[in-house]
Amino acid sequence: YKMQNFFTKFIEESKEYNQKIIYDELEDPRIKDAVFALRHQGFSPVLCHTQEVLDREFGVNLEKFEYIVCPDSENPTVYAARMLAEWKVGGFISGAVNTTGQTLRALIKNTGSQEGVKRISGYFLMNTLRGLMLIADCAVQPNPNAEQLAEIAYLSAKSARTFGIEPKIAMLSFSTKWSAEHEMSNKVVEATQLAKARFEAEGITDVQIEGELQLDAAINPDVAKKKVSDGSWGGDANILIFPDLNSWNIGYKLMQYFGGAQAVGPIIQGLNKPGNDLSRGCSVDDIMVLHSITVLQAEKSQ
Repeated sequence: YKMQNFFTKFIEESKEYNQKIIYDELEDPRIKDAVFALRHQGFSPVLCHTQEVLDREFGVNLEKFEYIVCPDSENPTVYAARMLAEWKVGGFISGAVNTTGQTLRALIKNTGSQEGVKRISGYFLMNTLRGLMLIADCAVQPNPNAEQLAEIAYLSAKSARTFGIEPKIAMLSFSTKWSAEHEMSNKVVEATQLAKARFEAEGITDVQIEGELQLDAAINPDVAKKKVSDGSWGGDANILIFPDLNSWNIGYKLMQYFGGAQAVGPIIQGLNKPGNDLSRGCSVDDIMVLHSITVLQAEKSQ
């Protein structure tokens, strides 16, 4: 049983880098506990709120931290995102209290998206018995069209390399290789073709991608041999691109509750600078893992 090792590895690796990550939700006890634990382990969390909240929540302990005072007239989440945009910090984490929409609006307004990216998206890292997997889109686009789905696959391949994953992308559907003719599966077929064309146009030759695929054909080599008869797909996907938010949310919770997989995210991709959204049900451990992931994003996107 080795599932814990990946996230522990990220925490250890990220300690090597002196990246400052900003937090705004300082009245939440989980955030307070996490920033103290992170500081104790040698990380550099930066606090951002009004002077009143900083003094009330941290008191004499405030001097142990680097902090940025948000003017009383400003929203602390938006102000913290602006500090990220102005390179005062290397990364941003919110969402323990804020909704995903509030967090993403603050980030998009201040940092914008990377050149050539039409829409940001989100992914989860799943620590599974099969190894580390990336699944997307998990946060932003409820029902992406073929072009958007192709961009999610393209960005996910880039994101995967941050964590040492060699991209093997399965574009998931309810059918495998035209076994059913339907607009839902046709969308995935078109998205796969668009993604392949983009990788080819940019000279990216070390990404495996196939679709449309049912989950068994995506991850099981024996099933892949039967269902993808030309042998072009090995059945060992480590990136799963879901066709919509319904299937993603159901699928990842099945992985968690029946398969015992550990999930961290949503991790945002396509922004100009690393900013991430916690689940409102997050634990202190979840915050510390997401902190380490944000550090790696900041370090490896430079």
